[in-house]
Amino acid sequence: MGLSKFLVRNRRDCCNYTVNNATADVKCTDGRVTRLNLPSMSLNGAIPPRLFDLTALKMISLNSNGFTGGFPADVVKLPNIEEFRIAINTLTGPIPDIFESTPNLRILDLGICSFNGTIPPSIGSASGLSAL
Repeated sequence: MGLSKFLVRNRRDCCNYTVNNATADVKCTDGRVTRLNLPSMSLNGAIPPRLFDLTALKMISLNSNGFTGGFPADVVKLPNIEEFRIAINTLTGPIPDIFESTPNLRILDLGICSFNGTIPPSIGSASGLSAL
């Protein structure tokens, strides 16, 4: 299943998600999604830009799925993001130089993907980054 279908299908109750017959780990505060933990849920396709409309997100884990495409630069739309985990997917291409726009980011998990190019200089600007 693609993540965009998941987001559309479950928009009415932000804390009652089921993905591929498994309960997703979703946390909400004041009716807004703050945690989206969906590792190993057999999700596939591109990471949809619509995901980054959930601006209260502090944690996203999409590890160990079947995501394809490039690094989702729209992560900068999440002013509160602290953890961004997209490891063990089929993501490719360069990592954009966007991390000066993510001051709260503490954990960035990109392992076992096929990113290429240089490490963006702005990763050094992410002063709170404690795990890469």
